[in-house]
Amino acid sequence: FCRYAVLGTRARSAELPLLGRRSLATRAERESTYVEVRELLKLVGDHERRAALRELCERLDVEPATRGPAFMDVAELRSLVRRGFAVQAHTVTHPILSRLEDSQARDEISGSIRTLDEIVESPQIAFAYPNGRPIDSGAASVQALVEAGVRIAFYMIPGPDMLRELEREPFLARRISVERGDDLGRFAHKLLGAARLAGVARRLRLPGRVPKKRSNGTPGIYPGTSARSRPQEAR
Repeated sequence: FCRYAVLGTRARSAELPLLGRRSLATRAERESTYVEVRELLKLVGDHERRAALRELCERLDVEPATRGPAFMDVAELRSLVRRGFAVQAHTVTHPILSRLEDSQARDEISGSIRTLDEIVESPQIAFAYPNGRPIDSGAASVQALVEAGVRIAFYMIPGPDMLRELEREPFLARRISVERGDDLGRFAHKLLGAARLAGVARRLRLPGRVPKKRSNGTPGIYPGTSARSRPQEAR
């Protein structure tokens, strides 16, 4: 809704909730404003988030989206299942679960599972956490997933996982994100773990993290880390 409202408005400027006045005259300004609003919405409670989204639509003179390129209807979901895709749950209203009361988080999870079970008529055994950071869920969410019969849940941390990792922590699974611009080659690289390896490589290039070389050419201790902490980070 946030992206739809900010990018789809005809307003040239507006006084926005959580942000104040912003110019929206160009595509670049709307994109920048969308990112600002999106990140601020992640920092507030669920009640304030819902109120801010309603106010955002009012200030930008747009109707909350229920259809469009970002949404599928029942027929499209069922078509995906017939073609071999698994359609699994992601909550009802996409809140950050850790910002909800335990009962609210349980209702978001069970409600989305129940609805999809009725639509696609296939087992709901997987779940994707909204926003996808480890701090965005909690023990109550995991317990609700277990009670609902879910066997694996995904964060937005780039994957894939090793089998032993999934067996040890099935509710902390990594996710492979497929984007609109991905071609077959890029998708294959993601399946092979390129995104996960890229994350490790970025950490290795951080200032103060470049390994020193001993006189014999072998790696030495990383500045600012212990001899034990570095291999753990790179795993």
